[in-house]
Amino acid sequence: MGRLGRDGHPRISFIVCGQTGAVQRLQTEHESVGRTFTEIPIRTLDVCETLSILKSGFEKAGCLWDDTLVGRVQFLSRGLGSLVHLIGSHCLNVDTDDYISGDDVAIAVDLIISETLKSTFETKIQLAGAGKYRDILEAAASFESGSIPLQHICDKTGWSQNAFSANMGHLCQRDILLRPQEGFYEFVDPLLREYIRKFGAKRISTPNGHQE
Repeated sequence: MGRLGRDGHPRISFIVCGQTGAVQRLQTEHESVGRTFTEIPIRTLDVCETLSILKSGFEKAGCLWDDTLVGRVQFLSRGLGSLVHLIGSHCLNVDTDDYISGDDVAIAVDLIISETLKSTFETKIQLAGAGKYRDILEAAASFESGSIPLQHICDKTGWSQNAFSANMGHLCQRDILLRPQEGFYEFVDPLLREYIRKFGAKRISTPNGHQE
């Protein structure tokens, strides 16, 4: 940055977009990162903002919609704007009667996890690790709503918390899970939960070519 200023480019700046904690991890490699970059958290959308995005898209396409689907999209996207747009656009793609219903949302999500993001999710599961990691992912995905209590994973696997606490830490470091508060976890990409609920995690081949 200092050299850019000396070379007559004082207005050049860098914006790094990534997951929460990226700056901190970079700082472990070089302390100057903490002085160079400022972390600006981007909040998730509330249900009213999600409604506004969906309403705008559906109206432009000349479609009516079922008001109850907004809550479902909010849950599936966890308020992440990119996923709200992705689900909404796929709803329009699969719609056949100019009325967006809960069934359209279900078909759209199935299309996303089965085709659009299939390879992305398979890669994420491979990066998550094998063996115990796959058991953890399937246990976490089985939780029906909201943040996943650590106790739920214990109940599903039959393990004590101490038996897999290191694995949970690694899954967070690999940007598969995040911990919004003590004792609770969420999938970084909430649609990965839907993928695992449908296809499982153990069917994905490991990097050496073997299935779990």
